[in-house]
Amino acid sequence: MRVSSILVLASFLLASAIFASAARADTIQVTVVNETSDDHVCHVYDLFGHGRVEVGGSPFSLASNDARGATFVVNKGGDGNGLIEYQCEGGPILSQIQVTDGQIVEIR
Repeated sequence: MRVSSILVLASFLLASAIFASAARADTIQVTVVNETSDDHVCHVYDLFGHGRVEVGGSPFSLASNDARGATFVVNKGGDGNGLIEYQCEGGPILSQIQVTDGQIVEIR
């Protein structure tokens, strides 16, 4: 491999790492848990920045009283907070939930 090819590859890998780090800096991790006595299939939406976008992994199957829940990533604003909504099929719905990094949101 030529030196110029190695430099191009190294530059690409460095740029990719910087981009990935910047992308993570604009997101927070949130967990949703089911505190009800019923099993739920729950859709979770990120409401910050790009309108209403279903989060990765959603919908989540959440067993009744399952403290493990489902963890996902959402966008955050300059204040470090995100904004989500959950809609359980045939069950509870809650919108405009302000969340912080590492927060656990309980479905009740």
